[in-house]
Amino acid sequence: MQRSAPGISLARRLQYPALEMNAVRIYDEPGPVETEQRSVAELLQTLSKAAERLAELDARHASADDAAVYALAEDVAALLTDVLSTLTALELAVQAKVEQRLDVAAEVDTRVGLRATSAEPVRLEDVCFVAGLELSRALGGLVVASGRDSLLALESAIRKLYRVLHAVLHGARSIAGAPLESDVQLERRLAVELESALAVRRMFGRFRRSLRRAESDERHAVLTALRYAAGALASLVASPHYQALRASDRELLRRQRDRLLEWAHAGNPTSAGLQLLDDIFTSADLLRGVEGRQELRDHDAKLIRELIADTTRDRAAWLVELERLSGMDETLDALTAQLAAASDLGPVVAILVRLSFLIDG
Repeated sequence: MQRSAPGISLARRLQYPALEMNAVRIYDEPGPVETEQRSVAELLQTLSKAAERLAELDARHASADDAAVYALAEDVAALLTDVLSTLTALELAVQAKVEQRLDVAAEVDTRVGLRATSAEPVRLEDVCFVAGLELSRALGGLVVASGRDSLLALESAIRKLYRVLHAVLHGARSIAGAPLESDVQLERRLAVELESALAVRRMFGRFRRSLRRAESDERHAVLTALRYAAGALASLVASPHYQALRASDRELLRRQRDRLLEWAHAGNPTSAGLQLLDDIFTSADLLRGVEGRQELRDHDAKLIRELIADTTRDRAAWLVELERLSGMDETLDALTAQLAAASDLGPVVAILVRLSFLIDG
């Protein structure tokens, strides 16, 4: 496959004009169904191999420079297409097995009666369908992206592939009879990703707390406030967790750092400094977008419910769990700091009220 210039979208470079125009409907409008039907076990093994391939591509992504990103995007798009095809086949294969079981059950028991109802487990075929829609959107975003947006789309596609493959392979444990090796590896990888996301959120929280507003419009006050901002940015970039930031967040911070340098080289003009300071505060607020990460939302909802339900555990252990929410909410962070410094459990009631507000919000 010929590697070509990064300035145009992947769809145009691969001469897929129809794909570029209607990329988000790839899963809704699959190609011809394969005549050779594969068993559920074979399809699960295919997805396991896709997980191994994804790990290889992710390793390349971690060390890829800008030029390599565009070549890597083609390989990720190819993997997305293969996984989408496999998901379609798996959905149909599982559905066929379910229909066979229902036919047998109808023949064996035709009595009419009442049965106790319970929550139905999530069906694997439904997981495949939703996963296909997610990956279809990811592939659509990847093939139409160009320039710097290609890096953002690539990161998104890799993240969604990890989640989809884990969701499907995890859901297939009962069919496979035991966890597939690739499922265990994906679970470990997602656990690492969660810890990374928690560290990034804590880092963003410290960054916001390090910023200072100018006490006045005087030159020295603006200069002092921007020195705080420069120090906060430098600490953030020097953090060992900086590389775990999304490309969009790194770009945002890099832009503010470059503007600080330009402002200093221009002689520190006061009016421009005030505008720059406002923009840095705005950027700090935009970094709250980390809360949108699926792994953080799931983690926070579960942990908050556990903290509210059990306040009888050891104070130190409760505090350790509470600190895993650091960076989520400034009020909660302040209350957590009060509890850490207090000799009694005085702040606990206020913390529980705040947690209840956050879980309801």
